[in-house]
Amino acid sequence: MCLKQTNKPNILELHYHPESKVADKLNERSKLSQLIFTPSIWLRGGNLQTLINPLKGIYLKAFMPYQYKREIFTFKDGGTIALDWHETIPEGNATPGQRQRPIVAIMPGLASDSNDIYIVNLVREGQRNGYHPIVINYRAASGVPLTNEVWYSQGSTGDLMEPLQHIYTRYCKDRDLFLIGNSVGAQLSGSLMGKVGDKTFIKACALVQPPMNLRKCGDNMASTNFGLYSRFLALGLKIKLRPHLAKLRPIYKEKYDLDIDEALASSKTIMELDQNFTVKVFGFGTIDNYLDKVSCCNYLSTISNPTFILMAKDDPIVGRDTIEYDLCKANQTIILGVTDSGGHLGYFESIMGTEQWFTRPVYEFLNCYK
Repeated sequence: MCLKQTNKPNILELHYHPESKVADKLNERSKLSQLIFTPSIWLRGGNLQTLINPLKGIYLKAFMPYQYKREIFTFKDGGTIALDWHETIPEGNATPGQRQRPIVAIMPGLASDSNDIYIVNLVREGQRNGYHPIVINYRAASGVPLTNEVWYSQGSTGDLMEPLQHIYTRYCKDRDLFLIGNSVGAQLSGSLMGKVGDKTFIKACALVQPPMNLRKCGDNMASTNFGLYSRFLALGLKIKLRPHLAKLRPIYKEKYDLDIDEALASSKTIMELDQNFTVKVFGFGTIDNYLDKVSCCNYLSTISNPTFILMAKDDPIVGRDTIEYDLCKANQTIILGVTDSGGHLGYFESIMGTEQWFTRPVYEFLNCYK
């Protein structure tokens, strides 16, 4: 049968600093360098791997919805998000000396939430590997209403730091805390880890296909595939904003002199949405200033905890030119893993199944520090 593994195998290329102690540990304790991704012959190329993701996700949500235990977290500014726990919410810190399962916090992509297929796969794989998974959702995501006027952007690292601090303080006296970021969630995670540097409380981190350089990523989406991915991402964010326009319209007009309806109507691509909406709401002044300041490539050099970054050369959204080989290899704590194929948050080895290969290298890396 050709439904599964009859395509060209992909070796996971590993790139790292020649004196990396993280690499030494991986070579001793893991099989990361031996992992091979074999895409289905029916899913050749980055576009098919990328596009099948939401289609499989629709099926998963309709027929096999994942059940979480929800904790509502309130930001200092009054905003709220959902923290979705696998199976149970921990009962605070355990009895001293009683070792608990490590917690792995998972950050979705820009317009995703805890029910997207790649998040569910990370949660399930985390549980199988002995972790207690939790998904940190965005504002106004996963059915949680927008409780104030604050939105989020690709530079909103505070929206990740606050819930991580809450999780660590309340639940991690007796256990370690790990972090997995995906797509823009990986961009936020990488930026945050670089900002906190050696003050981090995250034991180890995995970044799945972050757009390391947002300018290059935007240019890639605009110049390939007729700009469809950029339009699709912009549409997803506009759909997410629409239920909150009645609340945001007068506030944004007064605070930012922004006609939010006009801003959304005139934004067909993600770059236009950033130019017409994000830049003004978050005070970046210009689109160039925004892209330059929030890109996680600016923070890779100061990441101090063990970090695995997974990229695919055929990723049609991020683009192969955004893979910062030299910056990653200059930091002794970073391991960069690159495959020839996989698409964006794809990595399907079967056209029929819902499992994704990328969860294996992610946990193979994290398990070395568990």
